[in-house]
Amino acid sequence: MPKGKSKKKAAPEAPPLGSRTGGVYDVKESGIEFRHMPQLPTPKDGEEYLARMRSNFELNILEQPNENDLVFEIMGVDVSFANALRRIMIAEVPTVAIEKVYIFDNTSIIHDEVLAHRLGLVPINIDPRLLIDVESEEDLTDENTLVFKLEVKCGRSRAHDERKELARKAREERENRARDGVDAALADDSIMDNEDLDCAAAEAAE
Repeated sequence: MPKGKSKKKAAPEAPPLGSRTGGVYDVKESGIEFRHMPQLPTPKDGEEYLARMRSNFELNILEQPNENDLVFEIMGVDVSFANALRRIMIAEVPTVAIEKVYIFDNTSIIHDEVLAHRLGLVPINIDPRLLIDVESEEDLTDENTLVFKLEVKCGRSRAHDERKELARKAREERENRARDGVDAALADDSIMDNEDLDCAAAEAAE
């Protein structure tokens, strides 16, 4: 009987090397060099995409200063994949921030809506697991809500403060001379070298 020939299964083809961005950056002692590579064709299906990713994916942990911080680098993936990870971490990692802002008096040049939006972008350094989810506004307690009170006053410029201080000193000197019976015309310690200007500055300081 003729012996049949056994067919050998062909080994799976290795995914082609290439880059969707046209090349990769190589870090060398002389510096960073860009190495051109042919662009990859669009994957036929998900299996081909996963095969490419397994062959080129590389994750290196660079630093972990504590249990909450991690510095790492990803190589061998598209920029869209790295951006997807970034967006997932921003959207899915729970954080605590200001949700409602009540403004009673705002005399600054910043509008109320802009100020409230900026305050909402500031993360609060607290573990979200310590707070209970709020189901309705009527259930606000100290176990699920933090309340902050902000009172800020913006002063004038330093030059204005210096002029105001000089005017205050001039007023005090004038009051001292009047109390001691010294004629203001004979005194040569005027702040602005003019009695009228000294009087006007003293009135403005008051």
